[in-house]
Amino acid sequence: APKGLAGSAPGWHDAFAVLAHSVRVAAQKSAHTMELIALVPDTLPAQAKEQQAFEKLGIKFMSVPIPVPLSQVENRQGAEILTGALGEYEQLKYYGAALDNYDRAVVMDADVMVLKPIDELLEATTMPYAASGVYDHEMDVQGSRFPPINTGFFVVVPNKKDFNKLVSIYRRGDIGGGGWDNSGTGWTYGTGSQGILSYYYNQVLPDVNGFSTDNPTKGIDY
Repeated sequence: APKGLAGSAPGWHDAFAVLAHSVRVAAQKSAHTMELIALVPDTLPAQAKEQQAFEKLGIKFMSVPIPVPLSQVENRQGAEILTGALGEYEQLKYYGAALDNYDRAVVMDADVMVLKPIDELLEATTMPYAASGVYDHEMDVQGSRFPPINTGFFVVVPNKKDFNKLVSIYRRGDIGGGGWDNSGTGWTYGTGSQGILSYYYNQVLPDVNGFSTDNPTKGIDY
């Protein structure tokens, strides 16, 4: 929640309330225990009011730093590209990988409503498939190796190594028409989280330098 809730328009209060209610209803029929967390940048004013606003809706408040401010991106041309979309706030979505006190993290936007349990998706997201999501072909560009993913809803197996590697890739800022690190993956409008997360989870391993150039293969449909 890059802009928080306390100072937002009433419609956003309704959106978060509907999301929270839908998750609680779905959780009643799920084999998994679920906890709702709002990730909010620690630079947002009135943190106490923000916490109160979210907790009133039954959502745990978590204030986190932006891992790499745009001013610290090493490739200045890349930094200019990264100002698109939500800019540095796109990195809030990387925190799903950091929540390793949970066995799964579902990262979603506030304009989502859960209609039924997602147990099948949670249980399918396991190593070596550390993330599950939906490719966004509308945002793709011709000749890419992997399409971007829709980061409005995706699931990851949390691992701090993944989080740290994502942050290091962002810090280098090597993004352009050839994708992240010239990998062929990740060039979208303003690149955003959609491109870097597709690049990372399709082609990068946390303990291995470089990236895979294997051609994509179709996985299982759910």
